[in-house]
Amino acid sequence: MASRMKTIKKGFQVETRNLLFLPKGYRSDRKYPMVTALHGMGMNADEFADLLAPLAELPIILFVPEGVHPFEIRAGGRMRIGRAWYLYTGDEAGFVQSMSTSGRHLRTLVDRVIAEHRVDPERRVLLGFSQGGYFAGYLGIRNAARITGLVVMAARVKDEVLEKELARVSDLRVLLVHGRKDRAVPFSAAKKSASALEAAGLDVELRAYDCGHHVTAEQVRDVKAWLRKVFALK
Repeated sequence: MASRMKTIKKGFQVETRNLLFLPKGYRSDRKYPMVTALHGMGMNADEFADLLAPLAELPIILFVPEGVHPFEIRAGGRMRIGRAWYLYTGDEAGFVQSMSTSGRHLRTLVDRVIAEHRVDPERRVLLGFSQGGYFAGYLGIRNAARITGLVVMAARVKDEVLEKELARVSDLRVLLVHGRKDRAVPFSAAKKSASALEAAGLDVELRAYDCGHHVTAEQVRDVKAWLRKVFALK
């Protein structure tokens, strides 16, 4: 099932497409695990949902929202509009503020899904790819009490701006998924994130793949298996 939501952002109206997939045989008398999946910069919800289609085969609620910031992409003589989760101009303070603002927006969307559907509060995972991975890492650590697990794909966790939050996190499972040939975010950055999270006492798995800055079928299969384990699914 797909739904459209409209968001007011700094005085102007932006329409975003936020996709919600309910499990086959969804029943109102039971609770389901939930995965919120954040796309990369320039992508949209439909593109990311297609890549993650195997996850929708699990008995879970899969929510794929769309970034509120329009992002112009020119390639092959054509222009299209993708989406971004936050704005980054090189200013660290502005970057953190942009993520905080977008985080409040995303939390509103997620709370709406939770209010309208049967979500198990003890089994919730936040997943993100590329820019969505940075965003997921930032939000996941800051809101660790609201989630069971965190999946960061082709990104790093900005532990340097999360020191206070990491000191308070005690029970969070983290999966880092990264390509060894990634030129956008070097594999060394993922290893650094793994070390920082492990030093904070978190349960961390780092999976390396023979690919670049992509979401591959092998990665999605591994994420699916990890979710089965974290959610204790049959």
